[in-house]
Amino acid sequence: MKITVDSRDRDLMPIFKAADQTGENEYILKQLKIGDVVSSGCVIERKRADDLVGSIKDGRVFNQALNMTYSDDLPFLIVVGTLEEWMPQWNKWSNYQVKLDDNLIYGAMASMMTRYGISCAWVPDDISLCRLALKIFKHAEDNKVGVPARIQLMLKSRDRRLDVLKLLFGLSEKQSAAVLAKGKTLIGVMNLKPDVLTAIPGIGEITAKKIQE
Repeated sequence: MKITVDSRDRDLMPIFKAADQTGENEYILKQLKIGDVVSSGCVIERKRADDLVGSIKDGRVFNQALNMTYSDDLPFLIVVGTLEEWMPQWNKWSNYQVKLDDNLIYGAMASMMTRYGISCAWVPDDISLCRLALKIFKHAEDNKVGVPARIQLMLKSRDRRLDVLKLLFGLSEKQSAAVLAKGKTLIGVMNLKPDVLTAIPGIGEITAKKIQE
């Protein structure tokens, strides 16, 4: 597999190589627009526990989540470390009016999963992150994505991007399929002209504007 690590997270390179038991994977270091590690149609955002707390306070984590959702790659958020270590310090240093507790943190994580469709995991350290990431990439490379193959045979093939469009813009199944057919990709959908969007039955100017924002 080719595994690309964001150049700003170059500290992960030796850890990935240490975690890689096969030694057959190729590692590339380059600046990524979305996520910290990309491979096999998957994008992983690494968040240290302290960065997670800070990004929830300033709202950055939700912007990152939205960008990951617009990507055609399968999105994952993996948090490294423990909240107990960082929350007291953040609450002491910050002038933020609402003090963070684990309910707010877990609520934000739940939002990432239910509203943005991002799979989340929590690991104790970076070696565990790399081991998990390698397993994710291998499963994706082997097409072990979604429900098991024996169940897939009984289900109609489904484009996951339809669910993203329904979730973000309140479109129906038919509208989502029509919009995706016009835009080809999620980024392409956002770049569609208003008259193209409003030509689709049930999509008015307000919804078209929401899609383009």
